[in-house]
Amino acid sequence: MVSVLGPLTLDVRWDCAWRGLPEFKDCGVQLCLNGVWTEQIAEPSPDEFGVWISLGPRVARTPEGQNWIHESGLSLGKPQQGW
Repeated sequence: MVSVLGPLTLDVRWDCAWRGLPEFKDCGVQLCLNGVWTEQIAEPSPDEFGVWISLGPRVARTPEGQNWIHESGLSLGKPQQGW
């Protein structure tokens, strides 16, 4: 389906915090197939995919957010603006 339709992006957001974090605004997960997330938009990029997580813009920069990321064991790339 992706080869016929082109890049697909799926965004999932919710109104509750990640387990163990106090803030919930803009928590979510984004999946890009044949695309990447750059500067607040998903852009086509054949044969590439990515999964982006958002802890929420305020929590991500706090010590609690940084500890959560470290303790999650997830292999994460550099932070992206907007996600």
